[in-house]
Amino acid sequence: YPGPELMCSTSLNLEKNLVPPLLTEVAVNKLTAMYLGNMRDNYNGWMTNTIKSEKEDWSSDKDPEMDFDGFFHTSSPVIIYQMVDENLQVSATISQELVSKVMLLGIEQVTRFGHMYRAAVQEYKASYFKERSSLSQFTRYMIAIINNCDRFEVLSQEMKSRWWKPGYQDQDGSGRFELLLKTFQEIRVESVSYLLDEAFL
Repeated sequence: YPGPELMCSTSLNLEKNLVPPLLTEVAVNKLTAMYLGNMRDNYNGWMTNTIKSEKEDWSSDKDPEMDFDGFFHTSSPVIIYQMVDENLQVSATISQELVSKVMLLGIEQVTRFGHMYRAAVQEYKASYFKERSSLSQFTRYMIAIINNCDRFEVLSQEMKSRWWKPGYQDQDGSGRFELLLKTFQEIRVESVSYLLDEAFL
């Protein structure tokens, strides 16, 4: 609205103070809160479905997918980060301030996914150790889970380098980002220990 293609076009020759905001700050804040609330709800649905799909894969008799280097993985890191990136792309058409809020929400939600993922992995391990014949691909999917944790870290760093702008909630954001990385590092360490437990059995 106040850009060079609309009300601040040089052909109109209007002074900036004659082009007030269309919405009050209160209205903008209210809309932003609703937008972020809807986004949070969408994350909940996507993450629940992704965990469900992941568990179905773990219980199957087929091998996990392989990447170009021949390493096992599943699609969950890419699915989650595609959603985060799409939300950031949309918010970038509005303002850098909104990008910052959407990024913080994304970091928070991926961390929450990490907690869901960890609980699912623990349940998977418990099921296997209770009845080992029931999950024929346990070892391979545990390797895929460990590789996924690495992938979550790589995708997190890529997101940060692409979208993080200095001066927007740096301190708060840095702490949350470190917590995100730590969550997947811990899942990876635990998952390696489950593989060792299996080997000792």
